[in-house]
Amino acid sequence: NVDKVNKDIRLKGFWKGESEIKTTSGTIIPVSQVIMEHKNQDGTTEFYSTIIRDMSEIKNAEQELREREHRYK
Repeated sequence: NVDKVNKDIRLKGFWKGESEIKTTSGTIIPVSQVIMEHKNQDGTTEFYSTIIRDMSEIKNAEQELREREHRYK
């Protein structure tokens, strides 16, 4: 939710969580993301930066585990 992300950045100076990115080909990639606010000495926001990590392999492994657990119950 964009409103929660913006609120967290304003209050804490950063947001971290999971989101999705859509590639130009239309593929949806699950990601872990951190967005940070960078302020100058007078407290004015100068810019934002982000770190994004592809979570596709982890999400695929989690799905495979769920399917195996369901099969063997």
